[in-house]
Amino acid sequence: MASLKWNDEFLNLMREEGDPVADTAAKVLWENRDRNIIDDIKYISKNHHMPVDISLVEGLHIDFSDEDLAKLEYYFKSTDRLNIAITEEDKKQFEIYAKVFEQYGFVIVSLLFFKSLPTGYMCPKPSKVLHSTRLLEEFAARRVMETAQFIFAVSTPDWYMPDKKGIESIQKVRLMHAGMRYALLNNTNPDRKWDQSVFGIPINQEDLVFTNLLFSVAIIEGLDQFGINLTDAERRAFVHTWKMIGLALGISEQLMPDSLEDAHDLYRAIYDRNVSEDNAYGPDLTKALLGAMNEITGMPLKQTTLEDLTLYLIYDSKVFKSLGLHTPSVGARILASVIQLFFAGKKWRNFSEKEASGFISNWVNKLGNAFLRYKFDLTSFLEKHPNEPPLVAFSKTILSQLHQRDLSNFIKTPDRKKDFFIDAKLFEAWGLGGFHLDEDPSKVDKSSPESV
Repeated sequence: MASLKWNDEFLNLMREEGDPVADTAAKVLWENRDRNIIDDIKYISKNHHMPVDISLVEGLHIDFSDEDLAKLEYYFKSTDRLNIAITEEDKKQFEIYAKVFEQYGFVIVSLLFFKSLPTGYMCPKPSKVLHSTRLLEEFAARRVMETAQFIFAVSTPDWYMPDKKGIESIQKVRLMHAGMRYALLNNTNPDRKWDQSVFGIPINQEDLVFTNLLFSVAIIEGLDQFGINLTDAERRAFVHTWKMIGLALGISEQLMPDSLEDAHDLYRAIYDRNVSEDNAYGPDLTKALLGAMNEITGMPLKQTTLEDLTLYLIYDSKVFKSLGLHTPSVGARILASVIQLFFAGKKWRNFSEKEASGFISNWVNKLGNAFLRYKFDLTSFLEKHPNEPPLVAFSKTILSQLHQRDLSNFIKTPDRKKDFFIDAKLFEAWGLGGFHLDEDPSKVDKSSPESV
């Protein structure tokens, strides 16, 4: 049943709203893109104490007027912190979420690939943006890495503090969204003219909050499907933290859910009204995404195996046509349903948490993991992590390979400082044993954070 609060009338209005603060700054950069001086950006950063990253305007040579300079300054100064007070309760929620991420962040990266992003691709209207810019289809591996990088940046207890990587990443993402929005709305090519009457504003408020929920509600669902059942307190902290991240990203406060249950209602309302089997963009986006997985891991999996992982995590009959995936056999679907029931079913979670059911729970997990291992052909990933469940071993391998990549060139870079950052303590917490998997261990500098 549709939520009365998150009704079509309200959500339709949200499709006509962008992000005015970021849009003003993006308009300045766009309209001055053919003019001259990068030095003014350096001047702003040095003399106005603004966290301006040159990469935001890389390739531009801009001679800003005083008025335009003031607009840029306002953007960076007004977004270098949350505009609402952070309470002690907020900080407590951030701490709980950060601990969850410290335990399961490596799994969350896999869920990003196989659940969150593909679920978004099932929605034709927001997928139109990705298709129009061609950024995902042509540079899939790099773009997915950048998304993973963003999640790492905002998954620390102090992500909201000025000059921390969380806020800096939010500023970059927010300005990038605004730039794409402005470019699409002002494209004069008749073949690429944006039809606002059909799609709304590009990267509008509804699409922004749905993406936010894909990184919270959908991830929590995915952890259940992996057999990782968070407590109610952890679930609430997860959603609350991403609510606050959403506010920092420029999402309207009136679109922010009030509770865990409210977040589920909003997620379902947007999902139900946007997901469609008639989807011109989903198949190409999904093909590019899954292809990027093999590019990143360097351990090629069959296309059907990659699709099976997606099908397992997106439990919806629309997914086959919407994303252009193969239809598995009836037997495979029934078996997957049984595994879903035991791993993700709420009644089973409550039952398995009781001490008396430990023996049964243990055997169900063993059977479930055996199914996942052979169904998804994950045996090779267990060679590096033999004592882990198969999907956990797969997730750790992904992170191992991500860390060897350079975000600028997307090549393996074992001999230089990486642009992909992960807090050093997470290396140890996740039992990765260092990311120099293809190097002689005797040559690794153990004192360097890169080799922790």
